[in-house]
Amino acid sequence: MTVPEDNLSPRLELSFSLAFVSLIFFTAVLPGVSAGLRDFFPSWLFLLLMTVPVQAANIASCLIPVWRYSPGLPLRDALDLKIPKGKDLETAVFGTLIVYFLLAFVTGITVYLLRKIGIEPQEQEAVMIFRSGTPLEVAILIPCTVILAPVGEEFCFRYALFRKPEQHLGFFPAALISSLIFAAAHLNLQVMPALFLLGLWLSWLYRRTGSLLAPMIAHALFNAMSILLIYVIAR
Repeated sequence: MTVPEDNLSPRLELSFSLAFVSLIFFTAVLPGVSAGLRDFFPSWLFLLLMTVPVQAANIASCLIPVWRYSPGLPLRDALDLKIPKGKDLETAVFGTLIVYFLLAFVTGITVYLLRKIGIEPQEQEAVMIFRSGTPLEVAILIPCTVILAPVGEEFCFRYALFRKPEQHLGFFPAALISSLIFAAAHLNLQVMPALFLLGLWLSWLYRRTGSLLAPMIAHALFNAMSILLIYVIAR
């Protein structure tokens, strides 16, 4: 039986390039181009229209290189999509619950410090919708926040933008780089320090378990916890 060839290095290089170009387009170019369209859509629909293409591009940045350089390799093997079990799953779930409350404290300190230097923090648009949107609007956005965003962002930040630097620099520098990009890409000062630390946790979790599904599960749990607390407190 022939083992499918895995051209890992060119695959990771293409994945990194696609993810980086996509990130520049969706964070630096598209917001300016689409700003004039905000008046024509409800805020939740505009956010949905911006989120789906971003996450689709993130996923594609990992799938296209596999199809290009390792067409016979199962995606489960090519993209480290083995299902975490036992202690790996426990670490992903219970570790993330602890990390969530630690990062809530970090965000509180960040807000306090920003106000001390005269900067009024701005909530993320999704947070504002979950806080004051109708039940229907919230229900529509939940799948994007709890499923689509964790899957797309982990493909982008924990695979495409992490694996290639890791090849050359090792785990910790690569985790720092991808986590900094992850935090900056959200374009919100209030949550940047917490998201940077979350990125480090998710990178460690990926490397600890060897499964990209582990940080995806952790990321989904983190977002679900945020939505639950926002919605409960607001209501």
